[in-house]
Amino acid sequence: MLNLDYNTIKAEAIIRLNPVQTAVSAKIVAKDEIEKIITAYAEAVINNYNVAGSYLAFSGKVNYKLLALLTDGQVIGLAYNADFSDKVLLPTGSVQPQAYFDCVVLNNDFELSGSTVALTTLIDTSTNMIVAKQHQCLTASDNACVKKNSIDLCNDTTIKKLNATITSEVELPSSVTKMLCAESYINITDSFIDEAVLTIVGETTLNLTYLTKDNELTSSLVSSPFTQEVDVDIDAKDSLISCVKIKGSKIHLDIVEEDDNNALTAEIQAEFVLMSNKVVQQEVIEDIYSKSHQLTIDKEQIVNTIIQGRYDYDFVVNEEVDLPEGNSRIISLINCRVDIVKLSSLEGEIVFDGILQGCLLYKGEKVGGANFELPFTKSVADTNLSSQVNLSCCANVVNIKYNASRKLAIEAIIKAEVVATQDKTQNIICKVEEGEEITISQHAFEVCLAKKGDSLWNTAKNLNMTEQEIAETNPDLEFPLKEDQQVVIYHQIKAINKAL
Repeated sequence: MLNLDYNTIKAEAIIRLNPVQTAVSAKIVAKDEIEKIITAYAEAVINNYNVAGSYLAFSGKVNYKLLALLTDGQVIGLAYNADFSDKVLLPTGSVQPQAYFDCVVLNNDFELSGSTVALTTLIDTSTNMIVAKQHQCLTASDNACVKKNSIDLCNDTTIKKLNATITSEVELPSSVTKMLCAESYINITDSFIDEAVLTIVGETTLNLTYLTKDNELTSSLVSSPFTQEVDVDIDAKDSLISCVKIKGSKIHLDIVEEDDNNALTAEIQAEFVLMSNKVVQQEVIEDIYSKSHQLTIDKEQIVNTIIQGRYDYDFVVNEEVDLPEGNSRIISLINCRVDIVKLSSLEGEIVFDGILQGCLLYKGEKVGGANFELPFTKSVADTNLSSQVNLSCCANVVNIKYNASRKLAIEAIIKAEVVATQDKTQNIICKVEEGEEITISQHAFEVCLAKKGDSLWNTAKNLNMTEQEIAETNPDLEFPLKEDQQVVIYHQIKAINKAL
């Protein structure tokens, strides 16, 4: 009679659910009549999610930023936040899942009527989710031959969002009278956790478009260092920042008539996504057979996702776009962002395929805007990653420059944060049932043939002997067998046990 011991083990995997597309509509009403929309920019963020039956429901906001030309020739900035919600079907057996989301604006259209702008935006949301599953696993047995093994199990996989306000204070010329558009870029140079406090060190860059006292539309890039501390409750040695997203910026311009400079304070609302998991070793029984009874064995496949690390890559995208027709003055590049559409890990390098998007703001007879989309492929030398890992990427523009000649030469500095994970698939024995008794041969000994490549365990199992018995009666055999070999066995059991 077999004595079997089972334990319940937990396997955690990070899976990517099917993308969901959501249409969002919004209306913005200006105080005065609008002649034309110079540029309309939309960015989506997910703020909350919860389990609703067999679905994961999520909600967020679309942040709109517009520049408009009024009929009197004045340029104004418009901003609006529109709420949206949707849901995605959960995998079977998901309990209290943790999730994080990637939102991409696929399309953003607008219609202008007088002072009203009607916006229609299509958002593509991809959901990454931690799925934890409980499995029954055979861990010990008496009165049977067992082969043990240690497997990797992921425990306490955590995705945590941390919100922080990064304050940047800069000085602008006293001629600045009105801020029309402000974009924020963040470049993290260092981060560490000590005593439940995350310290983030980096640089902010503000891309500012504003009006001067002469009613001239102009711009400037202003950078400043920052150090930000955020309270956390994640184990320091297992944590990493997987993504940085800017959710919005609040600008306060303090105009002092007597001073040569105006003080500008930017409050940048940033979201840091932290990931962590712990890998523990679990001893399990990999294979089992009985010398006295036939066994029916049920096996189950479990999947663990192991976070191998985060890797930062800095690269420059150099592209050219056509200049607007006529004698136009380039004011600035605004609404700049980068989307990585494909990420490949090759031998000795990592390849980024992406699109650099933005709007060229210019002044001819009137102020105008020209959107651009510039595809690129960049290879970065790398010896850390193999082609066997899964890669996810969060890429941001951290600075952008341009030079106007026959064409507009754009130089964008990109920082890509890549998280490498690996799915480990392992088999466990979840159930063993004892069957009919095996009839023992009456022969004193037999000579059998073992095949080339067989291990000592496979040979013993196939011949229904213990490994010790095979080794004692055949001391000259070396395993794994280099060729077919004769094996001497005593009291051989005729019926060969088969594990299902």
